Amino acid sequence: MQYALNQPTAGEMDIPGTQTGLPGTYKLGAWYDTAKFPDQRYDTSGIPLASPDSNGDPRMDWGNYSFYALADQMVWRPDP
Repeated sequence: MQYALNQPTAGEMDIPGTQTGLPGTYKLGAWYDTAKFPDQRYDTSGIPLASPDSNGDPRMDWGNYSFYALADQMVWRPDP
């Protein structure tokens, strides 16, 4: 999802006094990965891989996701 505000039209940046505010873009998003990947912490028995009792064979996990937010906002513009 994305929201943009105070975006100038073509040529508007060249005309003094036509800018209404500082431009900015705000984004929210998410991603989901369905691939399998080896666990970096536990083995197939549930014992930490760093433990001497570990069999050294990482368990396989799947389903990884993340949410993110991004703000790209102009905070200052010099006077023309």
